[in-house]
Amino acid sequence: MVSFWEYGSIIIFYAIILLLVYFFRKKLRIEHKFIVMWKTKLGLRWMDDLSTRFRSFIVLLGYISIGLGFIGMAFIIVYMFVILIKMLITPVVTAQVGVALPGLLKVPGLGTLPFWHWLISIFIIAACHEFAHGVVARAHKVKIKSSGFLMWGPILGAFVEPDEKQLSKMSDSKQYSIFAAGPVVNIVMAVVAYLILIFAIPSLNATAVEPAGVVIIPILNQSYPLELAGINESIVINEINGVPILNVDNFSTIIRTIGPNETVTIRSNETYYTVTTVRNPNFPGDRRGFFGLYGGNILRPRTFFQKKTDVSHAWFNFVKFIQDLVIWFFILCSGIGLANLLPLGPVDGGRMVLTYLRSKYSEDKARHIWGVVSITTLVLIILIFIVQFVK
Repeated sequence: MVSFWEYGSIIIFYAIILLLVYFFRKKLRIEHKFIVMWKTKLGLRWMDDLSTRFRSFIVLLGYISIGLGFIGMAFIIVYMFVILIKMLITPVVTAQVGVALPGLLKVPGLGTLPFWHWLISIFIIAACHEFAHGVVARAHKVKIKSSGFLMWGPILGAFVEPDEKQLSKMSDSKQYSIFAAGPVVNIVMAVVAYLILIFAIPSLNATAVEPAGVVIIPILNQSYPLELAGINESIVINEINGVPILNVDNFSTIIRTIGPNETVTIRSNETYYTVTTVRNPNFPGDRRGFFGLYGGNILRPRTFFQKKTDVSHAWFNFVKFIQDLVIWFFILCSGIGLANLLPLGPVDGGRMVLTYLRSKYSEDKARHIWGVVSITTLVLIILIFIVQFVK
């Protein structure tokens, strides 16, 4: 649930943005009738410096990003078709895609995207994305005319503006490398964030928290065991079949011993639930019983901090903020990176497809096919959102 503070932060932030747009309206440009752009020279010197010092290395990375970009494009297209088919044949579905805006994007087991996590993540993602485009372009001697920020309704972003005439005269491989650089850098950043989550965050958590129980969150589906047993919201569990639950590791060890079609008793405080497991609908060969849940530790400040309650809670909250920030950064980075590889209109993936089509067909035919591909991709996205909303 989004708090009053979150809503207040969102409203104040966009109010400030609108005031800035009004007061600096003479310095802003409107592109395509509804995209507000503030053109600057921010970062251009750094792009020139890096592309000059490490030209060969950057060009090599740009060419590597071509293969990664097309693989990412194929992956996201197949993934979207698969989730649409799954959503159509499954009676109840969880959200599979969303809009990367605070208060709107929801992830099962994690909640709603907080404002500050969004703001920090989007700034880093957009800056690195566009900087990557600019550096690779400069490494290929393409002039960057400007950089800056843009606003498309509530969606904020950044841009670099290459000399399009000069860019269009480049070889296909050079154009591919420039277009693919941004989204591939985002995906690489997502991998780095994931490695931080795996190797660094647990050590940071250990300095501030210790387990104080386990919370389970049901996957909302009327045919799943937890919801059939009457558990349709997150609960703290104390026992399974009389065995005390202390932490997630203890919980995982216990449920691994439970097979399909077994009846278990779950105690939450003074309430008992009878749950009958089933076979995993996604992995029918799995010998473990399927509950239909997410599990996580309930954490509290470590004991050695308890004499200094304020310090304890401040450090606990800081560590939790960092952990959640890295998680959301990973989600946004991977999602935005892959979304930019979609063969859709003016996004990077769309420009890669258009470049390829131009190499095979006349300009008119290439643009016609590109339009069909873009519309098909857009329809696929809209269908996924409609099915999510209806179900």
